[in-house]
Amino acid sequence: MVETLDVKSAALHELVAEDLQIDRVAGGFAFTEGPVWRGDELLFSDIRNNRIVRLRQLKEGPEVTTFSLGRSNGLTIDHQSEVLAAEHGGRRVSRIGDDGQRVTVVDRYQGRLFWPAPFRDAVLARLLRLNEDRARMERML
Repeated sequence: MVETLDVKSAALHELVAEDLQIDRVAGGFAFTEGPVWRGDELLFSDIRNNRIVRLRQLKEGPEVTTFSLGRSNGLTIDHQSEVLAAEHGGRRVSRIGDDGQRVTVVDRYQGRLFWPAPFRDAVLARLLRLNEDRARMERML
């Protein structure tokens, strides 16, 4: 199915060709956030459906599966290629293994559970900066 964009600003065409055809490869998502590429798969949070979706392009066509259950917002990849998720439902930042199981990385700041979301998001941002710093140092060695 070919979709069209509802363009609100002509500046979009500085990034995307005006005659670009968009193919819908999946649907049925309620509210999505936090997309991140990991290898050949796109992961994103489908918040209202309480899951992280994995989208892969196979020879047979697109494959959409549930990677993990849980209410996550932003996603990123750590230096071990594992998924880190900022969870508003769990009030934590978790690491998600390939089997979809979540392990808490951090859930408290100064002894208090994360809440509201800006605290959690700030911790995730700091973890990302630490990860980037580590990667830069490893490249220098």
